[in-house]
Amino acid sequence: MGGVFLKERAKEFCEEAKEAYKRKRYNLVLFFVEQTLQLYIKYLIFKKIDDYPKTHSLEVLFSELEKVYGAKVKKFTEKYGNLLKLIELSYIGARYLPVSFSEENAKESLNLVKVFLKFADEIEK
Repeated sequence: MGGVFLKERAKEFCEEAKEAYKRKRYNLVLFFVEQTLQLYIKYLIFKKIDDYPKTHSLEVLFSELEKVYGAKVKKFTEKYGNLLKLIELSYIGARYLPVSFSEENAKESLNLVKVFLKFADEIEK
């Protein structure tokens, strides 16, 4: 049950990211993308090992995902590493820092989450 909940919640955050983009709330787009990634990675890990890391760090979560799913994950994180760091910053920035993100940041983040969900479907099979 826990895994399905994580996946469904991730999809909800993804939809919220799209809506925030339409409303030009770019900081929220990145925050919701971060939540999507965080929860979907936890779902993928949970599906394989019946547990998931209790962390909010995308860097740690992708590292754990790599341990479970292998080198394909490493290639993904190497390709999108800088954008993933920016997205991870949004999690902290949304709460504690005077950080602002641009429309371009938001657009790139939405594109990344789309690529990630396709990638996740591939490794999940």
